[in-house]
Amino acid sequence: RGGAARLAADQRDQACPQAGDDLVSSASDVADGSGKVVDAVFARNGKCYCLFIAQIKKAEGDQLKLLNHPGSKIILLDLPYSISDE
Repeated sequence: RGGAARLAADQRDQACPQAGDDLVSSASDVADGSGKVVDAVFARNGKCYCLFIAQIKKAEGDQLKLLNHPGSKIILLDLPYSISDE
């Protein structure tokens, strides 16, 4: 599943993740195939926004964290477009 998220941190606190960074299960400290960051950017409001792919169950169950930024809370957002199930 693809998703969009905002990190609960601002530009003063840390850097945005990079494309290819791993999303991992909350209990994991190593890459476990849970997901990957596709893109991330700081917006004008100083917030970091990410586009990612991840296992649906973990994403919807608030069970993901960034491997390289484990303290950042991931806040899921709706994508600004629809995705076909076909």
